Amino acid sequence: MNKKILGLVIIVAVVILIAAMMTRRPNQKLVIGVITPLTGAVSQNGEAVKNGLELAKLQLNDPNISIVYGDSMCDSKTAISAFNKLTTQDNAKVIIGLVCSGEALAINPLAEQNGVLTIA
Repeated sequence: MNKKILGLVIIVAVVILIAAMMTRRPNQKLVIGVITPLTGAVSQNGEAVKNGLELAKLQLNDPNISIVYGDSMCDSKTAISAFNKLTTQDNAKVIIGLVCSGEALAINPLAEQNGVLTIA
């Protein structure tokens, strides 16, 4: 992957994590759900998102933030399944990482209905 693109991904990841941190109360746990293609034809994009978020989390060094991942495979049905798991089982209130338009379009109505912030 191009170093400029990877750098941009890392910067965006840091900004997203900082914004998410600012919306919570002190010592409140924050679970960030990430739905991104970790397998399949565009998995390199999902891996870049994951690497950027993990680096940002290391830099923030906040034990009250956890990141949980769901593999969308860039497929809307798979993304919906990941959304349901992340929001019900993992209690994620923020979903990020939607790099494929189909997954974002499938998830947005569910997120709005359930009061979950999504950033794509």
